[in-house]
Amino acid sequence: MTVFAPKFEATIKSAIGMPTKIGCSRVITTLATRHSNDIQSVAGKLLQILEKQTMDKNDEVSQAYARAAAYMIRAAPDASKVRFCERYINMYFQAEDESRRQKVADVIVAVAKVSPDHFTAQETELLPFAYLGSHDTDEYTGKVFQEVWNQHAGSSRTVTRYVGEIVGLVERCLETTQWAIRHTGAFTVAAMVADVANASEATGVIDEANLKAIWPVFDKTLALKTFPGKEKLLESYPLFVERGEPLWKNDSVISAQMKKIAIREAKRNNDEYRPYAFRCLWRFAKARPDLNMLKDIADIASPYLEEHKDEDKMDVDSKENQKEDLDSKTAKNAFEAIARGYSRSKTIDIRVSLGEIIRILKPYLAAARFEFIKREIWYECVHDLMADAAKLTDIMDSLPVQFEGSGILAAYTASLDIDRGETGTESQRNKRVQALSKILDARSKGVFGKADFPRSLENNVTSALGEERSADVQKAWREVLGQIRQAQS
Repeated sequence: MTVFAPKFEATIKSAIGMPTKIGCSRVITTLATRHSNDIQSVAGKLLQILEKQTMDKNDEVSQAYARAAAYMIRAAPDASKVRFCERYINMYFQAEDESRRQKVADVIVAVAKVSPDHFTAQETELLPFAYLGSHDTDEYTGKVFQEVWNQHAGSSRTVTRYVGEIVGLVERCLETTQWAIRHTGAFTVAAMVADVANASEATGVIDEANLKAIWPVFDKTLALKTFPGKEKLLESYPLFVERGEPLWKNDSVISAQMKKIAIREAKRNNDEYRPYAFRCLWRFAKARPDLNMLKDIADIASPYLEEHKDEDKMDVDSKENQKEDLDSKTAKNAFEAIARGYSRSKTIDIRVSLGEIIRILKPYLAAARFEFIKREIWYECVHDLMADAAKLTDIMDSLPVQFEGSGILAAYTASLDIDRGETGTESQRNKRVQALSKILDARSKGVFGKADFPRSLENNVTSALGEERSADVQKAWREVLGQIRQAQS
């Protein structure tokens, strides 16, 4: 072996043609599988030589060497294994294009499949790295790393075990000049937050050590300029806030920064990103019952409702239909942000928000261009708002100053279009009935004070019941009619 090894090493380095290179990879595989004891002294050196060969420009050659390296790692000393893993992690972060990241992924997946025991021995480094790589912006790289992750971990509980290591890798991503790697770090943070939150389902709170580890990189990734896919961060952000109360409850700086982020993202000047930011805004408000953000949300979202309301607006964009869809989505999410942007805390009187929401949205509820949005989301918003109001209001609570319970009750009832019973799909009509039921329930629990029913309510419900074709919706209307008659008796 002492005579063979130097010559074989020289052959590997000087090989030019693809057949020669693939032949060398097969010799290495044979040595590692059939002569493992004989190559102990040179295994580390061969493994080191393979680091360059696995980056060959030809994909077939690089993959052949990746498999050979996966076999050779079995015979290499522990120090060489550690160096090998660290080297490929460094290669990933130094890669200037997706091609090199793909080849790194090929090596890691080869080790995971060919030598799983040796992969497990290095999993403290390789598993967090595979998790990061599974969120790579390049489809092939992400798919290959996902195979590794699924084979050796695949659960949210594994993520919680390696939060520190994953955060360290994300920090390295954010330090690079390659935007693709920075974005990979951002996607990893989004997924990590979702996984850690899912793992905390039983307690409802993320472990405080993990919260403190994740928050700095989450803050940094949210501060990145908008890029395709950044909305994944917005999807995870309210969840992190909701499950992260130990982090912000007693820290006014973090508490204020969290609110600043939610507002900043909603104000970003990116049309595609904006609908996701509006959705994040109301979900953030829900996750932070200590804040009353309704006015902030209304100030941000209202201009987009006004723009959508203008029926005479002309769109000269060549992609007119696409633009119109985006406009509708933005308006829909802006509308929902206001409808759901109230505080869910007993220390902040929700009845004030009841009045504000209907005051802000009333002009749009009456506009023709909002008919679809109303049927799509408003009925469900009213249902949830009334359910929260009934839960957060005590019948003995004094009414807010200048609170016109009867007028607000009438406005919400009128907004459901009960006199147009046939309007909408069956599902939408059913949601309308459920929303009215919740309004009646809220009234019975003192939310509107001693408010009277609108005079035409019973007649409108009776008429809607007569027009209704669906047996399920008819049944719901009869129950509502029973609620009204019981309340009047």
